[in-house]
Amino acid sequence: MRKIGFWCLILVAGFSLSGCAAAMTAIRYKDLKVQSKPDETIFLRPVPQAQKTVWVEVKDTSGENINLSSLHGLLSSKGYRVISDPQAAYYWYQVNVRYLGEANTPAIQEAMHAGYGGGIIGGVGGAVIGGMASNQRYGTAAGALVGGILGQAAEFIAGELVKKVEFAVIVDAQLSERSDRPITERQTVSVAQGTASRVQQDTGSYQADRILYRNRLYATAIQVNLDLETAKPALVDKITKSLAGIL
Repeated sequence: MRKIGFWCLILVAGFSLSGCAAAMTAIRYKDLKVQSKPDETIFLRPVPQAQKTVWVEVKDTSGENINLSSLHGLLSSKGYRVISDPQAAYYWYQVNVRYLGEANTPAIQEAMHAGYGGGIIGGVGGAVIGGMASNQRYGTAAGALVGGILGQAAEFIAGELVKKVEFAVIVDAQLSERSDRPITERQTVSVAQGTASRVQQDTGSYQADRILYRNRLYATAIQVNLDLETAKPALVDKITKSLAGIL
């Protein structure tokens, strides 16, 4: 009976100590946090209200059926007139949604370190309880060993039940502004030739009438046990507002 009580104490201590990290994660990330950021800042020249016309083209190559239709309304609320004729528009705004899914971030490394730390904490707790609850010669060593195993197992179970999950959406945007003066452009293309060489192609220079601005924007959503269906509308809303904020 005494041995049963001894192992029960170790089991309870292992799960209690290893559950601290999971509890802290649950508290810290209980609310959905959505953030967005562009890679670069774009400054446009001020133009008269009559020239605030924009032609918008949205593509989605992410395969997730992203709908950015609210972008038109946001641009209109900022005083821009969205038109269907690109030649009549002062701005061309072309957007491509590149990715929507789980974010490969240092959060993975954080989870790895949390699991290892849980095992060490469990080992310390098991050693203390093993020494107190057993009069046997090797009680402390046995408690440390079993406590470490239980600590790692409990941390794994707690980590599976309480996860900090992060999703991201990545968008490429190209903004073309009409220029009063001719713009000289030169296009070069680097094409892979096999596995060890590349072919450099130069199409030469030509005259254009628009100034190009290119940018990459992304938004992230973080929450405990977050799923894609919950994150998707929040990410789409955030990235759409960021896209509208460029103009």
